Amino acid sequence: MAKEILERRKDESARRFAVDNELKLDMQRVIVYGAYYSGAMAMARHLEALLYEDDGTSSITLKQRPYIKAILDKIGTSKRNAELFLDGYDIHYRNHKKSKSGKVVSCEVFFTKQKTIDVEIV
Repeated sequence: MAKEILERRKDESARRFAVDNELKLDMQRVIVYGAYYSGAMAMARHLEALLYEDDGTSSITLKQRPYIKAILDKIGTSKRNAELFLDGYDIHYRNHKKSKSGKVVSCEVFFTKQKTIDVEIV
C-alpha cells in the first residue's frame, strides 16, 4: 500500500512538473508507451491466472511454477524491473530453495546484460 502511494506521488509530481514547465508531449509516443505497458500488464495477469489455476487445466508444469512465480514477483516490485523484463534482458535464477524431496520450491530472479569486447589482433 505504501509503495502504491509513493508511486502515485511520483507520478503526480512528474505531471505537475510537466504542466508548470509547459513541456510538450508527443501523443504518438504516449500512445505507443501506453500500449507497450498495457500489453505487459495483460501478459502478467495471464501468467498469474495460469500460475494459480487449481482446476488441473493449467499449462504450467509443477517444475515451472517456482520460476514463473519468481519472475512475476520480480517484475511486480518496480517499474525498472518491468522495463528490464520487457526490454529482453537475460533472466537468471539464484538462491534456489528446495523441499525435502529435492524439488525447487522458490528462487530469486536477476537480470543480466551481455557485454562483448572486441580486441584487435595484430
